[in-house]
Amino acid sequence: KGGSFVVWTSGGREPGRSDVHLQRVAGNGRIARRWPEGGKPIAVGVGPGYQYRADLVSDAAGGVYVSWLEEPEERCSRVVRLDASGAPAPGWEGGRKIPSLQGVVLAQDARAGVFASWVDETWTESEGSRFHPRVLRLPAEPILAGPESAMVGDAHGDSVGLTLVADGTGGTFGVWQEAGRFSPSAPLDGGAPALPRVFSFAFAPPRPNPATDAVAIEFEIPSAGPVDVTVFDIAGRVTRSLARPAPLAPGPHRIRWSLDGRDRRRVAAGVYLVRVTAGEHVATHKLVVVP
Repeated sequence: KGGSFVVWTSGGREPGRSDVHLQRVAGNGRIARRWPEGGKPIAVGVGPGYQYRADLVSDAAGGVYVSWLEEPEERCSRVVRLDASGAPAPGWEGGRKIPSLQGVVLAQDARAGVFASWVDETWTESEGSRFHPRVLRLPAEPILAGPESAMVGDAHGDSVGLTLVADGTGGTFGVWQEAGRFSPSAPLDGGAPALPRVFSFAFAPPRPNPATDAVAIEFEIPSAGPVDVTVFDIAGRVTRSLARPAPLAPGPHRIRWSLDGRDRRRVAAGVYLVRVTAGEHVATHKLVVVP
């Protein structure tokens, strides 16, 4: 008795692609009977070759829910319920499409269903990219017109690092990191001026990552001055310079890069390095661009 399911992504048949595989392991630590050593590819949605960033959770009935990010026809996430043999449960043959470009986090709902949550991105010229967590309950028996997802968190903040866990009573707890917008001169209590904010140098990883469209490059500088933002390819060649010659004020800043090179064409898929330089401060993050 006992045992578990394991899910992972492995290199696909085409360069730069990957497949989601599921494996069932028996209670003695060995591969379950009638399961191949390399696991079973999950051929739902676009099928093998375009799937990555997988997650899974038990369905409390001997099966499992699996989610992943897929492309290329339409970049989105998908959730499917699989039975003990790894086959889609009745009604789940096509899975459930989720409008997430960064993957889905799953949690049990204690009623054989599942909670799916993701971080939704919106873009406006005035605010740039904003990120908000959303949660959706999927019942064990799929329905054609399911409930709409609900947004949680601060509508004016940025939310990252989303995690879900079941509460044991049919609900779920969610936790995330949220960065709101602050005014250093705003009063704290009935007119008392706030203390001046002290900033430091910081450079957050570009997001979304992997990226298919524009990415947000966010950093904080401790004092006013020029900032250089440069993108390099994996060979160290300059792909794009996003320098800001005019001095920037101390505090947080955000730059939008549309994945264009110096020739203004979209850069090729691959690994890139984004470097931010502000005075004596230098930091670099890796960014993966996918087709």
